[in-house]
Amino acid sequence: MKQNDLKDFSVLMAALEEMFSDVPISRERVGLYFNLLKDLEMECVREGVIKVLMTRRYHNLPKPAEIRDAALGAIEDRALLAWNEVISRSWGSDIPEFEDPTVNEVIKKAFGGWTAFMNENHPGDRRHFIDCYRIYRREKEMKQLMTLKIKLLEK
Repeated sequence: MKQNDLKDFSVLMAALEEMFSDVPISRERVGLYFNLLKDLEMECVREGVIKVLMTRRYHNLPKPAEIRDAALGAIEDRALLAWNEVISRSWGSDIPEFEDPTVNEVIKKAFGGWTAFMNENHPGDRRHFIDCYRIYRREKEMKQLMTLKIKLLEK
């Protein structure tokens, strides 16, 4: 999201407040949620909030992680979808470049690159890919959170 998306994001937060909160959401909380989700596209966040509004059963305000999971799918779901994409792209002769940088990282670090991945097929490759995807993805998210934490502490 971009800074000019804050107004649209505030509307989404108002919808969450209406459904899940008995007290008004502070501007500070809206800003915190915005900062925790700003790496996502606005449309993606909108879809996540709508999904939460339609499926959530609890009366408390959902945390940013829940909105993120609704928007992107849980890491486990994304890992499985990434594996399926890798397998579907393995039929071509070109070395693919995946849009998700975590996929490229897993192929390179966990399998030694695309050529090695293609030449060595082991029964545990799927599980290994999914486990590594989850680890690398969480590592990236933790780095983002630490950067955000430092920025918040500087204010």
